[in-house]
Amino acid sequence: MDPHVAEVLRFERRWAARIRAAGKAEAQHGLNELQATILRELLAPGTGNPGWLAWRPGTDPAQISRSLRALEAAGWLTTMESLRDRRMRDIDLTESGVTLAERLVRGDRGRVRERLDSLPRREVEARDEATNLLDRMRERTRPILRAMPARPPAFVAQRADRSFTFALPIPAREAFALFTPEGEKSWVEGWHPEYLHPPSGRIEQGMVFRTAAQGEATIWCVGRYESEAMRVEYIRCTPGSRIATVSVRCAERGAARCEVTVRYIYTGLSPEGNEWIRAMDEARYAEEIGAWRTSIEAMLAARDQ
Repeated sequence: MDPHVAEVLRFERRWAARIRAAGKAEAQHGLNELQATILRELLAPGTGNPGWLAWRPGTDPAQISRSLRALEAAGWLTTMESLRDRRMRDIDLTESGVTLAERLVRGDRGRVRERLDSLPRREVEARDEATNLLDRMRERTRPILRAMPARPPAFVAQRADRSFTFALPIPAREAFALFTPEGEKSWVEGWHPEYLHPPSGRIEQGMVFRTAAQGEATIWCVGRYESEAMRVEYIRCTPGSRIATVSVRCAERGAARCEVTVRYIYTGLSPEGNEWIRAMDEARYAEEIGAWRTSIEAMLAARDQ
């Protein structure tokens, strides 16, 4: 290690505890060490994006986010969506934030100068030279660090619960058979399930199959199958997009009529999946499930001819 750098590191270790303890401004305003550091750094020109702070050794990005929210709540800084990159936020010190940051910097300089005055001249010169070296290194790396994008926010899955009921002119028991993997072949265009278990295609709880309808590879599992109650529940997953629980229940409404209730509970697995779920609003869902009735009625009419 360069002897000058070693000298400054010894100096920092020697006085770090005393300097931190002397942080009157931090204590007065209830700042922790990271919050005070953020204020000091934002005082420097061109540091409106705190993404580079996440690269400081031992710094947790979540701690940075919490500190920024606390500083904003205290009125010392403001944040707004970056015009250059919507994933990032630009940060500016408020007038009171500038005043506090300047006070912190002045206090730092005063404490350091007080300690420097008590050091031998040789140590002071070594520290000054090492500090200049570190400053030059910092200036060279600052543009690179500023250009680094902030870490994207943690993914939050979109959730939606949709339900629609329609009537069919057939008994409930007959209708219920149409909502099994085999039964849907008679009225769903492009429906060709590949049975993984059991390979016979016999529906039962735990059955697993997959489809490629509408250009989407989807894996299905029968989570519940209640023949007597005429209720079936599927868990379907379109990898990289979304997962959903699908339940179908048929109820008698007369000698030759029934009602079918179809419920989907969607959960996004990706930003694209979230967009798909947001687009599947109540109106679109009612339209799509209503189309099931149209397809089934067309199949029944063709069968009865």
